[in-house]
Amino acid sequence: MANPGPNVQVTEHPLYGGGGPDYLGSVGGTIGFFADPYGASFLGYTSGTTLTVTQLLSGTIQVGQPLVQVSGVLANSSITALGTGAGGSNPITALGTYTITPSQTVGTSSVPVGLQTLGTAVAQPGYALTGSQNLGAFNTASTGAICKYQLNVNVTGPLATTTTEVTSTVSSGVMAGLATSSVVFVNKLTAQAGYGIGGYRVSAANTLAITYVNVSTGPITTATEINDVIEIKAGPLVTTAVLSPANVAVNTTAEQIFTITGNACLPGTVAIVDKPTAQAGLFYNPFARVVAPNQVGITFGVVTTGAVTTGVTPTASETYQFAFIPQLNAFNPTYIYTISGTQNATTASTTTEATTTVVGTLLTDMVSGFSKPTVNASTAITTGRVTAAGVIGITYVTQSAASTPSSSEILTVAINRQVPLNPALIYNAALATSAVAGTTSTEVTTTVTGLLVSTSVAVTKPSNTPGLVVVGARVSAANTLAVTYMNLTTTSINVPSETYTIANIQLQGPSSAASVSSAQSVTQTYYPAVQQTLQVAAATRTALVALGLMTGV
Repeated sequence: MANPGPNVQVTEHPLYGGGGPDYLGSVGGTIGFFADPYGASFLGYTSGTTLTVTQLLSGTIQVGQPLVQVSGVLANSSITALGTGAGGSNPITALGTYTITPSQTVGTSSVPVGLQTLGTAVAQPGYALTGSQNLGAFNTASTGAICKYQLNVNVTGPLATTTTEVTSTVSSGVMAGLATSSVVFVNKLTAQAGYGIGGYRVSAANTLAITYVNVSTGPITTATEINDVIEIKAGPLVTTAVLSPANVAVNTTAEQIFTITGNACLPGTVAIVDKPTAQAGLFYNPFARVVAPNQVGITFGVVTTGAVTTGVTPTASETYQFAFIPQLNAFNPTYIYTISGTQNATTASTTTEATTTVVGTLLTDMVSGFSKPTVNASTAITTGRVTAAGVIGITYVTQSAASTPSSSEILTVAINRQVPLNPALIYNAALATSAVAGTTSTEVTTTVTGLLVSTSVAVTKPSNTPGLVVVGARVSAANTLAVTYMNLTTTSINVPSETYTIANIQLQGPSSAASVSSAQSVTQTYYPAVQQTLQVAAATRTALVALGLMTGV
């Protein structure tokens, strides 16, 4: 609704003498409000860069206020400094001179004219918005999805002091399907001395590639095992950058800092990086470090028996994929699962319920739908239910002749939850210290209250420790974070006492019975624009109450 403003100018904004509100400060902004919503109206004149106020009619005069283009005032004029006038709203002390820009002549001492300033934003301390609350990063259409697979990955026992990339197939029967535009990370659910993960990527559709690194002096025997694979689907948290890292010396680590464009790389987020190719002997910490807004540090390492003496230079001009994970609150009650259907033979004209284990489901969950990839004559799925925590019952009906549903099918199931878990929780915790002997790795555990079993984690080490690199992280038990550190040097290195940023992906399960050629998965969507609108509204309300412009607690 139109607002007459301070006597002179009609404005459409009730908290500004024309124009829009300001967000001031660093990344994310600091809420700014106006000491006087309408600036000031006064009589005066200008000569060169001097403004003389002869009568204050209304409002408050402040340094930084723009002058309204009336009475011949030039565009982009503003008050830059006090002179004999003290500013403010006192009709006596506000009179006098002020410095303005640009130089101009408006009115005279004998014939002063009506002039006006616009209100200026005054930053209020204590209401800073975090980077992840920056509304400029998202729009109302911004949404994305996080998918968790429990995959029986192929592993290998790499030769001593080298790296090996191994691929595993996420079956095309899984509807969620790994996409090459996604960013992935892996939680290896066991730890082995001298052995860790030094990178991962989606090398092709539905194909996960993991780089394993062995820093020890002998080969390591490994076995196929189930890993948590987290896929951040292309969306508002995902971005890319073309990088040309410098040479990495042998048997040590080096953190290199890169500039990332866009709005996702912000302090307080946990960064995941996927390098698009594998190079012999070269690996990196996939949990990158946000050094500053739009700056990220990646720690590279090279292991070798000595055949390479000049180090390894990562391939130039490659497109790296990044995901920056902030706190993500739950706004959608629906989870999408892909599960192995436990199908039983059915007899004619009857129904049969078959059950299958789906870790993470609750007795209070409601099964709202199924998608079966094939059609069976006479037999169909009619309904489903959670028969017990972690168990889904699937009801098959056979109308005519006896039938056996297709075996080894992956079913897609929609489940609604009364109180869904947040897709991602951010913890800041001081992790336990430990000495890591030369040319080996050590897993160190720390109590982090709130971590749930069967969830996944990504961790950001807040500083670079030369020779030391993170090669694994997992939730080893309820409220317990386990981080694996690898020492590339020949002398012991102490893990420093530091506060880490931890992203806990709270998708649980869904199963521990996947085969090598397929995967179980659970997917949850997130809505950062909705979340950040609510956060900014709360911060704005707090500031308005503190300024006396709104009542409430």
